[in-house]
Amino acid sequence: MSSIWRRLLISLSASLALAGAASAADCDALIASFKSAIADQAFEKVKDAMGAIADDSACNFNIDAYRIQEINSIIDMAGAAPTDDARKQMIEFVEGIMEIGGDWRSAEHLGDYQAHRGEYEEALGGYETAISFLSRAAPPATPKDREELLARAAAAKSQASDDQEGRSSSRFVASSRDLSGRLGGIYSRELLRGFEVLAVPVPVNFYFGQARFTPAGEKAVEELAEAVKQQNVETVTLVGHTDPRGDRQYNVELSKRRAAAARDYLLSHGVKARILVDGKGPDQPFDISLLGRPVTQEEAWALDRRVEWIRQGAPD
Repeated sequence: MSSIWRRLLISLSASLALAGAASAADCDALIASFKSAIADQAFEKVKDAMGAIADDSACNFNIDAYRIQEINSIIDMAGAAPTDDARKQMIEFVEGIMEIGGDWRSAEHLGDYQAHRGEYEEALGGYETAISFLSRAAPPATPKDREELLARAAAAKSQASDDQEGRSSSRFVASSRDLSGRLGGIYSRELLRGFEVLAVPVPVNFYFGQARFTPAGEKAVEELAEAVKQQNVETVTLVGHTDPRGDRQYNVELSKRRAAAARDYLLSHGVKARILVDGKGPDQPFDISLLGRPVTQEEAWALDRRVEWIRQGAPD
C-alpha cells in the first residue's frame, strides 16, 4: 500500500473516531436533558427532550425504553397537574402514543391512575390495552401479573356498570374486541397463559335479593354467552357469589340460583356446552388486595356480587 493511501486511511479512521465520540457525547447530553425534564416534572420539556432523542440516529437505538419512561412520567405528572385542562392534555397525549410506544405495564399504570380517580370506564380501557399488549415479547408477564391485571380489569368493568342491584340506572360497558371482532378484555385468551384454570369474574348484576337480571346484568350475561360460543368450550362452570350481608345459608342458596339463572340464559341463547353451576355465597369475597387501590365498603360488596366463569386453559 502506498504511503498516500496509508495516510488517507489513517485520516479517515481518525475522523470516524472523532465523529463517533462526538455522537456519543451528544447522545449523553440528550439523555441527561430528558432525565432532567422528568425530574423537574416538566411536561413540555419531557416531550421536547424525547423528540430530540427520537430524531438523533445515534441516540434512538433504545427508543422503546425511553418512550416507556416518557409515558410513565407523564402519567405521574398528571396526578399533580395544576389544572384539569393540563391533566387532560397530559392523559390525551399518553393515550395517543401508547399504541406505538407502550407496553402492558405502562397501560396498566394508566388504568391504575384512572381507577384511582373513579374513572372506571376509562380505567377499563387502559387495562384492556394492557391485556392486548401481553402477547408482546417484553416485558414478560408472570401468572401473578396476569391475575392482578384480570382483577383490575374485571373490577373496573364491574364498577363502570354498577347499577346498585337495580336501585339506579347504569349503562353496561362492553368489552373491547380484537381486529377479528372477537371479545377481548376479561375474555382474552392471552390471560390464560400460565394457568390451567382461571376464574373470570363477570359483572352479572341482579336485582336485590333475586336471581333476576337487571338491564345491565342481562347485557353482561349476553356478552358471556358470546364469549363462551367464540371460545368453543365443551364444559362451562359458573359459580355465584354474594356479599356477606344477611343470613349465610340464604346467601349460599341465592348464589346458586343466580348461577343457575346465568346457565339457563346461556342454554337458551345457543350455548351448546355442558354447564355446571355452584354457589359460594359470601365465602369467597373478591380479592381487593389485587387492585392496588382502596375501595369503600359498598364498592367491595358490589365486587363480591358476581358470577365467575371457571375457564379451562384448553385451546379454542
